[in-house]
Amino acid sequence: MSHNFKFLALLVSLTLVRGLIYIAIFPPWLAPDEPAHFEAIRLMGQEGVWPTQAIYLTTPMHPDMHTSFQSFQIWQLSGYAPPQDALNPHEPVNNLFIYYYPPTSTGSLIIAGNYPLVYHVLMAPLSTLVKNLPLVQQLYLMRLVSLLFTTLTVILGWFFAQTIFPGNKVYAFGLTIFLIFLPMNLHVNTSVNSDVFVVFLVSLYFFGLAKLFCEGVSLSKIALTAVALGLAIMTKPTALFIIPTTFVALIVYLARRFYWKPLLLTGLLVIIVVLTFSGSIVLFQVTEGGRAISTLQSFSQPLNLQKNYFGPSSWAIYLHTIRWGFLSFWGLFGWANIPILRTGMRAVWLICLVIG
Repeated sequence: MSHNFKFLALLVSLTLVRGLIYIAIFPPWLAPDEPAHFEAIRLMGQEGVWPTQAIYLTTPMHPDMHTSFQSFQIWQLSGYAPPQDALNPHEPVNNLFIYYYPPTSTGSLIIAGNYPLVYHVLMAPLSTLVKNLPLVQQLYLMRLVSLLFTTLTVILGWFFAQTIFPGNKVYAFGLTIFLIFLPMNLHVNTSVNSDVFVVFLVSLYFFGLAKLFCEGVSLSKIALTAVALGLAIMTKPTALFIIPTTFVALIVYLARRFYWKPLLLTGLLVIIVVLTFSGSIVLFQVTEGGRAISTLQSFSQPLNLQKNYFGPSSWAIYLHTIRWGFLSFWGLFGWANIPILRTGMRAVWLICLVIG
């Protein structure tokens, strides 16, 4: 075995160990949106129905869900209050997940029709196989599948760096170590969440793109890249961010290949940034926060560009988005179990923003 694969095997082992630690220390249901994704998968795999709004209004949640929420102190740890009305075991039809879940998280329910539920369809057969196991065991088995996808993402990161810098292992080490030790990555991507599959697909897409740029065009590479791109966007519409990112990568590649003047390159990159900024706001408004592509068809209201882009509330949203992006990336997800004063997080955010 070459030294490269020995190092990669070591990094994969480290990923598995750290992933298992994250799976173990975070209680069931406390990962971001985990109950919603699990319930959508359960409805498809165990009830044989699509998670539509009508199904949520008529199908009772799993009888062990309430018990496990109480056992793992989800209400106390999440900082939210449980439903005021006690669940009646003699009337299971009233034990609806759609009424029980929202207080536990700011996330939304997984509704069929907003976008293709690729991740949930993929996980549904596993839910069918384990339906006779206790509910918490089902959850942990699904978390192990997420760890598998995360491990594949780390492997793709290694080969991505090796493709771009074939003679220097430092970049491959740097990228994979970053993925392994980034708290948010292992916390979210070892839970039951469509993000883990999207991250894998986006990594596969950029790996295919690197192959095209560095090794030349071939039908297999184009097919790999196109399939990864399509599946990523179908799995979660927020993956649309890879489209402007691809344009940036393509322009930089062409500039290096054809020796474009720096002024031309700078101008094109500025145009992409402006178009991405404007387009993302419009897309956010017409797709229910970027989570539902289907609402594009029903959008007919004229946009107030002055208010949407330059009003006082807009500038406040820009600032909040930058701050939230940093905090969620470093602090609010991966280190959510460590109490940190909010003023301290803001101070760290401000320091990093100034340095950046």
